[in-house]
Amino acid sequence: MIAIDREIWGVDNFCELQPFKIVTWEKFSDESELYEIEESAFCHQLTWQKKQYRITEDEKTYKDNKGNQIKMRRIVYFKMSENHRFAIVTTDKESPVTEVALAMLNRWGSNENTFKYMNKRVGMHYNPTFDLRRESQDQQIKNPAHTAATKQIANIKNQIKKCEQGLGKINTTTDKSGVLRKNTTRDKLQLKLSSLKEELQTQQTILEAIPKFTELEKVTGETYKTYSTDGKIWWDLSEALVWNSRKKLIEIFNYVPDNRDTIPVLEAIIKGKGWIRTTRTTVTVKLEPLERKSYRTAQIQLCRHLNTLETKLGDGKILVFDVATKPNNVQI
Repeated sequence: MIAIDREIWGVDNFCELQPFKIVTWEKFSDESELYEIEESAFCHQLTWQKKQYRITEDEKTYKDNKGNQIKMRRIVYFKMSENHRFAIVTTDKESPVTEVALAMLNRWGSNENTFKYMNKRVGMHYNPTFDLRRESQDQQIKNPAHTAATKQIANIKNQIKKCEQGLGKINTTTDKSGVLRKNTTRDKLQLKLSSLKEELQTQQTILEAIPKFTELEKVTGETYKTYSTDGKIWWDLSEALVWNSRKKLIEIFNYVPDNRDTIPVLEAIIKGKGWIRTTRTTVTVKLEPLERKSYRTAQIQLCRHLNTLETKLGDGKILVFDVATKPNNVQI
């Protein structure tokens, strides 16, 4: 089964792809029509990313302005938590409805949402270093002399063409003895044509001796530089670690009574101020306490949980978290 985004939409495409099992979003869905479907019709259930869905299916004929039409299997989702409905279409007439529905959900939400939300939090296009000291291995450019010679040949060929067209427009006449009458214009054009052909041959010989590419330094006295990608690689790695660490923290952060407060409280902890102290064996991070008591308690519990992991840095030092009003204070 091939799951494709809306770019595939088109009756002609669907007709061509009928032999394959494809599934895609329904484009131009009529929302009022989807919400008119009775809830009792949604008789199939599935869970995806901890969200509950109910599903129904029917058949719908799609037409275009070229006279093409195709009847396709349509699957309508009912997302219970948001009372939201949307639809997909498929050429697959055999697979179970839940299998087709999951195929489309797996193609979309997990990957695309990750990049969408991740890009809001970290600078995915940021490069912290632009080291331009290293020279590029590719220093060649198009040889300006070769380009100029090519243009010159093209110009000569164009002049030859005009001369030949001019000669074709001149009528030839003969005298009573059958001798071709002289024509000054024709004679000048023939002379010019002969000269141009000789010049063309000379320029073509010159062009063959000119290399098509040359070194940039020979032309401008400069060289191409390349910037190091090491900094960007480390930045991307750090972004991935930050993103995945946050997801892991959300999973383990169950210290607030109301689950709706999980992310706001965790965000407040992450963005909070504090102090860092390093010794020969330990790196201690002390966070300023949150004002609300229940949130501050959750903050302390999270720090204690992280300390039980006994996280070690690359140099062997242990990473310790604490909550304090001042750098020298301990947990309150």
